[in-house]
Amino acid sequence: MRKSPTPGFREISRTAAIIYLLVGLATPLLPAHAEPLQARIQHTETMPSVSPELRSGSKFNLNITAESASNRWVKIPNWLAGTWIVDSEWTVSRQDCVTGQTSNAATYFKAKSRFTYGDQRDREGGIWHYLGVPYCSSTDFPSFTEYHQVSSKDFIENVPQRVSIKTEFAVIRVSKSTRQVIETLQQESITTYSFANVDQLDMTSSTKVFDQLGSARNIAGNQAVVTRAEPFEQIEQDNGKNLHELFRQFLLANNLARLLPD
Repeated sequence: MRKSPTPGFREISRTAAIIYLLVGLATPLLPAHAEPLQARIQHTETMPSVSPELRSGSKFNLNITAESASNRWVKIPNWLAGTWIVDSEWTVSRQDCVTGQTSNAATYFKAKSRFTYGDQRDREGGIWHYLGVPYCSSTDFPSFTEYHQVSSKDFIENVPQRVSIKTEFAVIRVSKSTRQVIETLQQESITTYSFANVDQLDMTSSTKVFDQLGSARNIAGNQAVVTRAEPFEQIEQDNGKNLHELFRQFLLANNLARLLPD
């Protein structure tokens, strides 16, 4: 059973892992098998403005983010199922969307993250991942709390050797002393995992950042090697949710009763 650091919130590490950046002293080589970002990856040009209650200067109300999650599941390749860790990444491209300036200079940084894919196994052995959006997670910093409000997550490519996932979320930084919103950004992340071997994945990602009014600010492309921390283990409960029952309901609602687990 997975536990969230903050009651009532699912871990952001299940989708767009909260990353703590520390500039590396060493600069190892770029991942040998990492696939460069493909031209087929298309970001949204603009995003809608966030609601007035989440804009800079507003008094933050935690209840604004409390929405009921949908019961959405996606079948994933067995090689993706399990818990994975990232220790470091390379930023391999940057673009300032305001000035148009670009850079392809590779920058290495430490990026500690841990995330899990796969929650339930069906009768035929297929592994399914619970999307459960929207949801929110929070991380404490010395003077502010950062909330990640995930609004959507979709597997936009799901083929035998490669999976691409598109996630949209708002990053809301709230003063601990005044509970006012300091800054709100929006992000659209497209992450691709490619199978290397049973214990290693190659990751490429492209993240586009927008301001609170939905105007694009910058885009960054990253690469990393992802290593397996734990094999797949079926998750029955997560944050008070009965995933076994939700999975059964999903299968029945989608005429997939033949896949009902025992």
